[in-house]
Formats: sequence, C-alpha cells, structure tokens
Amino acid sequence: MTTNIEIKRISAHPNNPRKDLGDLTELIESIKANGVLQNLTVVPWVSSITNAPSDNQKTDPLFTVVIGHRRWAAALKAGLKEVPCVISDMNKITQISTMLTENIQRNDLTILEQAEGFQMMIDLGEPVKAVVEKSGFSETTVRDRLEILKLDRDIVQESIERDANITDYSKLKKIEDIKTRNKVLETIGTNNFDHTLKSAISQQEKAKKIKKWRDYLSRYAEEIEKIDYKLYSRIIDWDYGSLSPEDAEFPDDFEDGTEKYYFKVETWGRIYLYGDYVEKASEIDPLEAERKQKIAEKRAGLEEAEQIAFELRQSFIANVSNATAKKHYVDIAILIVENQYHGYGGIEEQILGEYLDVTFDSSIEDTAEQRKAFDNERELAVRANPYRALLFVAYLGLNDNSYANWRHGGLYHTLRSDVGKNLNQLYAFLVKLGYVMSDAEKALQDGTHKCYEQLEESQEAI
Repeated sequence: MTTNIEIKRISAHPNNPRKDLGDLTELIESIKANGVLQNLTVVPWVSSITNAPSDNQKTDPLFTVVIGHRRWAAALKAGLKEVPCVISDMNKITQISTMLTENIQRNDLTILEQAEGFQMMIDLGEPVKAVVEKSGFSETTVRDRLEILKLDRDIVQESIERDANITDYSKLKKIEDIKTRNKVLETIGTNNFDHTLKSAISQQEKAKKIKKWRDYLSRYAEEIEKIDYKLYSRIIDWDYGSLSPEDAEFPDDFEDGTEKYYFKVETWGRIYLYGDYVEKASEIDPLEAERKQKIAEKRAGLEEAEQIAFELRQSFIANVSNATAKKHYVDIAILIVENQYHGYGGIEEQILGEYLDVTFDSSIEDTAEQRKAFDNERELAVRANPYRALLFVAYLGLNDNSYANWRHGGLYHTLRSDVGKNLNQLYAFLVKLGYVMSDAEKALQDGTHKCYEQLEESQEAI
C-alpha cells in the first residue's frame, strides 16, 4: 500500500552500496515539474544492533530508503515536503541484497561497491552461497569481488577511474603476495598491465624455486653473499629454473658433514656450490670474474624480458577471436605470402593441434589410423574457425619463440638483423589486430632497454 511520508522523516540507508548517486540535475527538474512518479521502498529505521524499533520510533517513526535513493535525494533538493512510499519490513540482509540487486541490474555499482555490498552481507552472517542466491551473481564473481577488498582501496579506485577491464582484477589472484598485487594493480587499465602481471608471476615462481633450493642446501652448506676467490673454490653449479634439488648431482660426501660446503644464489638463474679454497695452476682473476658475472646478470635480464614479451605475443595470438581474425583476413593472407609459406606441411601437428584444441597423443604409435583420426579432428576444428586457423598457421610460420630478439651477435641491439626485421614485422601485424605493446617491449625494440646499456658497458670493461 502506498503511503505519503514527510521527506524530513526519511533518511538515506547507511549501508547503500552505491556511494555516488551521480548527476541529479535532470531528475530534480523532472520531479519539480511532475512530482515523484514511482514509489520509494522504505523500512522503519531500526537499531543497528537489535533490528527492533527504538522507543522514540514507536511514537514518531522514522524511515530509511531501500529502493529509490536517487528519487529521494532529488525530491529533497527539489523542495518536496512528502513522497509516495511503500513500507516494507525486510530484515537487514534482505535490505542489502535488495539494494545490491537494484543497482547491479542498472549497472550503477562499481566493482568496489559490489565487493563492499557482498562483504556487508557476509558480515551480517550470510554464507557465500546465500550471497550468491540473493544477489544473482555466480559464486566465482562473488569470491572475485571479495578478493578485491584485500587490495588497497585507493589504488582500486584509481584503477576503476581508468575504466579497467573487469576480468583483469581476477587475474591478480595468481599473485600470492598482497603488496605485489597492489603494485601490479597500479598498472591495470594501462598498456603495461599484462607485462607487469607476467613479470610478477615469473618472479613469484622464481622465488619458490629458489626457496626450495635454499631449504635443501642450508641443511648441509652455508650460504654466502659475496664470493672471495681467495677463500672459496667453485665445485659445481645448477640452473635452478629447470632443475630441482632432488634431480641434481652433488658431491658424494655432501650430506655426511665431513667437508665444509658453501653456496651462493644468483638472481639470474644459477646456484653455485663452493668448497674451501684449493690452489690451482691457473688462478681466477677476481675482477674478471666479477665483470663476467655482471654480463651474465644483464644477459639473463634481457632473456627474461624477451621471454615475457614472447609469452605475451603468444597469449595474444591464442586468444584472438574468429571474428577479429576474419576482419583481418587480408592482413593474415598478406603475412603468409610475405613469408613464402605454402601450407600446413612444415607445421608440427602437436603445436597446431594445441592452438585448435585438437588432441594429438605423441606417446601413441604413429599409425595410419591415428593420423587419419587426427586429420579428421583437425579438419573439423579448421572448418569451425577457418579465419582463426589461418591466423595460427600464419603466426606459426614466423617461428616466433623466446629467443627472438633485436640483438646482433647475441649482444648488441640492431634493427638490421634478420631476427629484428621479423620481430618488427610481427609486432606491426599484432598491433593491427589490437595488441598493445608494453613499455618494456618498446624499449627492447628501439634499443633503450636499460639492460642493453649496462650489458655493453660491462662487455667493454673486460
């Protein structure tokens, strides 16, 4: 039943998920001319603790808006004395879920406001599954929004103002450290987000591998920070990125404690095992060793940057839609012609099958029946997405990989090398499809990446 209530006896809901009501100018003018045409839904103001009316409310009841905050605010500014309302007795959890649903259906809430609304329901005792049911969102969406509340609110708000892609926030869950998440969050909505995210994940995985090695080596050896070649002699080293301690070879007496061992972790990918100094016929010049190590560090820095850039390119190609590929059908065809590619013959079935989601089990004997089954499956996949399939073949024909770079002779930047020419051609093509180069990729391309200069300085110093 509709009841006219004095507007001064109505207040905004303190838990309204929508904090910014937007521009009310047009609504105010409309209400001045026509009044409030749609009822507000209100509830009696209740104690935030007991859910029961206070003593003064029993004689002079006040009300709180649940649906119609913009109408209430505009009517107040328009000078109305009373507004039409429907009085409801819904409890607090229902009030919040109702406000969430109303604003969500109109796309009026930011992701941060959605997250705060979900958290309010949980704080009032609702389990996640109940929040899902009452809000209409999937459980994945609800949990993703709640994850956002772990982040720095100011940085989240800044990212929202950059019109960040809503799916990007869920990608941050891959980063375990909250401080690192916030750092990567600063790049959401910019062309550097994907690169920064991949770099952070790469560093995270590297840290896990180093920890695993440290945990094992520390049982039998002492970690040292700086190598003094007058005190230590190198025995063996390992690539911790591709090798685990359980698969590595160690001296026979490493675990029995009869000899003293030391180890050093290099951030650029290797772990060195040392023993006490043993004089050799040809001694290592400490200065020369330090310079070579510096070169190795910078070289590893470039390789890591190139690996990330490669993974970004590869991921972008793998997620281009069939519609986008079709739109650039001519560009794809031109790319194939420019690289003199004539068909499927030189492409590994495993790679093409992976892109097209076609099963190819290399462990099974390569029989005529197996190849026929694979060929049929591949043909169906290509028929389903012909333009996308053409894009994959064009891309694979370029032989893109993590070793593709703009360096000449493995060291110096140049745009004149064949590899650099191919990469420039590839990036020009990716940009046509909508790819956005990060600052790090641009620096690799034009030779301004900090590692180039440092690497050349180190090389010249030798």
